Amino acid sequence: MQIEKYRILLDDPETPKVQEVGPAPEPLQMVLSRSLLLWAPGGTLLGLILGLSLALLVEMLNDLVRTPSDVRRFLRIPLLGVIPDAYEDRAVDDIALCDVVQEAPDSLLGESYRRCRTHLELSAGRPFKTLLVASGHAGDGKTSMACNLAAAFAAKYERVLLIDGNLRQPSLHIAFSSDQDDDQGRVGLTSFLAGQCTYQQALRPSRAAGLDLIVAGPAVPNPAELLAGPRMKELIERAVKDYDRVILDSPPVLLVSDAKILAKLAEASLLVLNAATTKRGAAERTIFELEEVGANLVGCVLFGAEALKGGYFRQQYRAYRRYLKPQRA
Repeated sequence: MQIEKYRILLDDPETPKVQEVGPAPEPLQMVLSRSLLLWAPGGTLLGLILGLSLALLVEMLNDLVRTPSDVRRFLRIPLLGVIPDAYEDRAVDDIALCDVVQEAPDSLLGESYRRCRTHLELSAGRPFKTLLVASGHAGDGKTSMACNLAAAFAAKYERVLLIDGNLRQPSLHIAFSSDQDDDQGRVGLTSFLAGQCTYQQALRPSRAAGLDLIVAGPAVPNPAELLAGPRMKELIERAVKDYDRVILDSPPVLLVSDAKILAKLAEASLLVLNAATTKRGAAERTIFELEEVGANLVGCVLFGAEALKGGYFRQQYRAYRRYLKPQRA
């Protein structure tokens, strides 16, 4: 009967199933200690593991071409020079990036451009007189590279002609704005290609001795057709006879077809990679498209490379400053 009574109480939904027996007794001992000997090493080790994991994840997700090792590992083309970030060199704080070789020849950036010039001459495989400076996207630094390379070649007593082949967004007339007036600014490459001026009328001198310019000229609706015409080839052939070096600035390879047309006319092509913006996939596509049209891609330049703390370039920059300190004094 007692068992049956408890069974009825158990099946009744209104009967409470939990009853208070009494207060809990005091614990005899603590299982986990609050001592710093346990929590400090454990927390430090856990934080270190999380930090390293986060750094590894960020490094794996970063697909920029930032260092020379990235060029060798992923692109596998000759690296002819590394142009450091302008913030690394205090000697060029008040100097435009296109005038580094002329205005600050003893700076770290100026020496980097001269080293690139030397590597370009020694690594090209064969002598060349026409050089195309190209990049995958706009803003990678190809115009600064073209201007400083032209000044570096002119500094070794060569006659150099710098041509603005970027007819869509020209910039040489801005970089050399003090070398021209409004009347001259209306005559340039498009004027010659359209038959509106002669070869001599399109030329103009620059501030650097031995360096002449041909700016883009007035805007036209068909730049690709003009560059592919016979007058552009005639201009290159005429310039090669009159100058030791002909350097062409070009529009982005991955955006328009103009750079591919100029690459077929030039004897050598130099690719500019920006360490802060150029991704590996974009660099690989640029190399593929240039080689597909038969361009002689002699190498690349890493532009705007930052010196990592404790890295090789940081030590190189300090050594360069110490090396030139007596000369500057």
